Amino acid sequence: MKITHLASATELIEANGVKILTDPWLVDGAFYGTWCHYPPVDLSRINLHDIDYIYVSHIHPDHFDPATLAMLPNKVPVLMHRYERPFLRLNVERLGFDVIEVPHGEPFDLGHGVTIEVYGADNCDPAICGKMFGCVPDKPKGSLQLDSLCVVTDGIFTLVNTNDCPYEISSATLRTVKGRHPNIDFALIGYSSASLYPHCMADYDSEQMERGKSVARRRGLISGLQSLRTLKPRFFMPFAGTYVLGGAVAHRTKDMPIVELQDAAAYLAGDVEVVADGSSAVLLNCGESFDLVAERPSKPFTPVDASARLRYVFENLAGRTLPYEHESPPSLGQFIAMADRCFERFEHKRNEIILNEQHFLYLSLPEGKLLRIPANGESWSIETSLRDEPFTWLEIDFRLLMRAMRGPKFANWNNIEIGAHASLRRNPDVFNQQIHILLNSFHE
Repeated sequence: MKITHLASATELIEANGVKILTDPWLVDGAFYGTWCHYPPVDLSRINLHDIDYIYVSHIHPDHFDPATLAMLPNKVPVLMHRYERPFLRLNVERLGFDVIEVPHGEPFDLGHGVTIEVYGADNCDPAICGKMFGCVPDKPKGSLQLDSLCVVTDGIFTLVNTNDCPYEISSATLRTVKGRHPNIDFALIGYSSASLYPHCMADYDSEQMERGKSVARRRGLISGLQSLRTLKPRFFMPFAGTYVLGGAVAHRTKDMPIVELQDAAAYLAGDVEVVADGSSAVLLNCGESFDLVAERPSKPFTPVDASARLRYVFENLAGRTLPYEHESPPSLGQFIAMADRCFERFEHKRNEIILNEQHFLYLSLPEGKLLRIPANGESWSIETSLRDEPFTWLEIDFRLLMRAMRGPKFANWNNIEIGAHASLRRNPDVFNQQIHILLNSFHE
């Protein structure tokens, strides 16, 4: 078995002649134009035309990227988890690919003695999913989570790809995997969490920003460490989390809570339990491979030069035009005409998750106006300033705001946040997960 690192979470797994491409994102501009690669991907060096399967773990565009999939032959079948909601399958099928939905944890034969198992991050347990989303269908048939992980075996070696699955959601799944596969040879370990914190905080001074970066880095590393302690592989590779930002938000790259790959490896490999288990860290530059037979990489790892990365961002990416910047700005009247329908959906979700909280969501509008959305059953209003009350305030380009209000087909609130398109303020400065969940329902 051989693993070739291409970019971010995109890996090429070769086992007994079967080639599986995971989470293909190779083209700059994910999350409405802002997410880009560093080092830049040299597509001329990557052969994408002799793969046998594509595995897509979930819907986020750094894992499911239509621009990258457009470069692949659509005769290649796409493997994914059998989710309760079919949005990922439908989006892939629209691109002309045949989709194979793999039932939770059931081995699927890829030929030549190679199998893949795909697991929903929540282990298909509605009680776990409910902690994040607040409600579940009466009779769920599959995972309600947005993510999955996979296991690839070839009769000799076993590889686990944890993708973006946070340990707090996937702990039961990881224990199930370890129970079925006591001897794991290689694990791809996520060690970062993509969000808008702290680099999108509009009112942080340098000290607060540094403190926020430290908190975010530690959160991601601890999640990765807990996954690693559970799986106890012979080799592990920290991966993903290496993106930079382009366009109007490129300047936020300098405040992103980036953990360098070598630092992530040192943190994970230095843990007492990991040392006792005998797990060894593997680091690969883009385009390089690790062979489990030879037990060595194709080339020694070269760390990224952080100064060169920032220069590249400001010299090559800051001038990118984001997709919605081509559009004409809508009027405030158009916004107000949509607000009632959006608020109706917002209220439906608020009642569904049984939330009645003295907390207010503010969205900045043109002409110095603010939309004030309560989470306590009151009605929305247009304000001229923030009130002295608990709030979460977001400011995004008005054209993107209107896209989000039209619905997820046009723009998804979660992707807006992950893409760092929003400026954020909070009072008090505490993450209110329920408010951000509700925000995803503020659309027609």
